[in-house]
Amino acid sequence: MPAYSERRASLWQYWQSTLYVSTWTLCGNWIGCAEGLATAERVSLQSPLPDPGAFNVTVTKAGTGQGAVSSSPGGLNCGIGCASATAPFPTGTLVALSPTAGAGSAFADWSGDGDCVNGVVVADRNKGCTARFEPAVTLAVTTSGTGAGRLTSRPAGIDCGADCTEDYALGTPVTLTATPAPGSVFDAWGGACSGTNTCALAMDAAKSVTASFTKVPGSSFYDVTPCRVADTREAQPGPALQANEQRLLAVANRCGVPSDAKAISLNVTVTAPTDPGNLRVFPAGLTAPLASALNYGAGQTRANNVVVALGDGGAVVVLCEQASGTAHVIVDVNGYFE
Repeated sequence: MPAYSERRASLWQYWQSTLYVSTWTLCGNWIGCAEGLATAERVSLQSPLPDPGAFNVTVTKAGTGQGAVSSSPGGLNCGIGCASATAPFPTGTLVALSPTAGAGSAFADWSGDGDCVNGVVVADRNKGCTARFEPAVTLAVTTSGTGAGRLTSRPAGIDCGADCTEDYALGTPVTLTATPAPGSVFDAWGGACSGTNTCALAMDAAKSVTASFTKVPGSSFYDVTPCRVADTREAQPGPALQANEQRLLAVANRCGVPSDAKAISLNVTVTAPTDPGNLRVFPAGLTAPLASALNYGAGQTRANNVVVALGDGGAVVVLCEQASGTAHVIVDVNGYFE
């Protein structure tokens, strides 16, 4: 067996290169157990071992694009021509890594240590993060038609109205959602997308997309005698909605709403929710919008009026977004647009 001093040095090197331990545990009659040492080989150390004071954060760049990475607090700076850079940070420091794409490139993603996924790491051991840059491809979106609406993207970048063009890293999957403004309905996608569902793109080249909205004229609104479309307190279409459940409600050809109706006016009510949350109502076949129809607290009964376009099959979807539990929903129709 190696001499005591050799084993002590080996254990110190193991700790220094692998992990930082604030308190050693007692192993049999020995303190300071290291992986790979048999009981008879364990070495007694003072506990706790001293904090080394700093750990290294290393950034490596990948991909076929160009970019730079800097840190906050400062200390790490890997410019356009840099392949990799390392800097020490005091133990426990929260280090934010900021990627900046070069001309004609876009930042794609982080990889490496599990702590690198969002570009913010804690200096509690030596860590390495990889920033990937790829050639940039441009996504341009526009709206058309007599109506109005908003286009948003995931990942973020498009928010049109205001921001209708974004550069994405080559190969990035992008999803666009169209949300009609009050008094308008979404008709269809054009350009690189088609149909009325959510627009899903693979950014393998520059692309353009158009979303068409139609204004719903005020003169085309028709009142109907208030009619209940759904009440989850009843057997049909019960039971109560589970947290984050989406439930389809067919409205066309019911309650005096014709099959060619474009949109409907609803009174929606949430009652007996077990958790706080929000209610969303949107056309069938589309993804849930970011905006809610109403917000509620646990145990509250809240109501609001909603104008929503009819989606696939003349139906709408209701969603109670809450952390857990259930909520009852009541839906009454009071008019429609043609």
